[in-house]
Amino acid sequence: MLTNKQLSEIREHLERSQSPVFLYDTDADGLASFLLLARWIGRGKGILARNPRESTENYLKKINELGADAVFVLDTPQITEEFVRSVESMNLPLIIIDHHNVPVIETEFYYNTFHTSGENEPVSYLCYQVTQQKKDLWIAVVGCVSDYFLPDFLEEFKKNNPDLIDCDYENPFDIVYKSRLGKLIKIFNYGLKDTTTNVVKMSNFLLKAEFPSQVFEENSKTKTFLKKYENVENTINKLVKKAEKEIQGKLLFFTYAGEMSLSQHLSNKLIYDHPNLIIVVGFRTGGRIKFSLRGFIDVRSLTLEAFKDIPGATGGGHEHATGAQMSEIYVDDFKAKLLSLLK
Repeated sequence: MLTNKQLSEIREHLERSQSPVFLYDTDADGLASFLLLARWIGRGKGILARNPRESTENYLKKINELGADAVFVLDTPQITEEFVRSVESMNLPLIIIDHHNVPVIETEFYYNTFHTSGENEPVSYLCYQVTQQKKDLWIAVVGCVSDYFLPDFLEEFKKNNPDLIDCDYENPFDIVYKSRLGKLIKIFNYGLKDTTTNVVKMSNFLLKAEFPSQVFEENSKTKTFLKKYENVENTINKLVKKAEKEIQGKLLFFTYAGEMSLSQHLSNKLIYDHPNLIIVVGFRTGGRIKFSLRGFIDVRSLTLEAFKDIPGATGGGHEHATGAQMSEIYVDDFKAKLLSLLK
């Protein structure tokens, strides 16, 4: 939870800014966070942070082009020291809101509840604390449940939207994979896999949407991202079938290539279907491989131990959901080490 003082500081930054720019992560939690803040003040532009470690110069250029007078970084743990110092050198307020277990960033307005309260609420939950707009409750719920968190306002939402949570559930995964709200979450997530132009179109639509039902209605404004949802969902279902053939003991280790990385969504579906396995999904691109790992044990510690001797390997994340990347030549070494540790 954010403190009342922190909430007030964030609101003050939002209210003072006439041209804020929101740099947000590439999932429904990041998108929902941007939407909540921008809808509350009725202004601002969003930038999808696809490669924050590699594209600092491009983001700074975009911030300058948009005439930003404040920069908000939402749910983006990969933000670099170079980016932070560059924004500060532009004499722009930099407000970072995060919940990941990453090193503390030394900047004045840094809000990471993992460090301050030990909690791990999604950033969309924190942003809804800031805005508290009942009309945007559905966006906050999409962001929270997509990040596998059941917020304290879920029952209120369910009472007013029984058609969206139309299943019994014990955890967020049940909602994601069994309900119409799950489809809404996937529309948010998969739409962010599209071109920058189409992502902007989707976010502009969502900035104005009044009800979740509008997102499901196929028309000229929704056609593009609804089609993207169908294409990605079909691709994931095909990959799931291939991945299920790669189970070895306690480990499901699967790699693939393609036009876009779907590892996060693929690994989430696999851990839901196979909760007793350790899921490792790797996307091969440009000689490197990016892994998404899920499991009932502490996969973050497992991952760090497995790649500690692999040159250039990096990774980290949450206890039961984490990531890693390395040169593709070390894939077999990584797999062998995981199998050894899981014996």
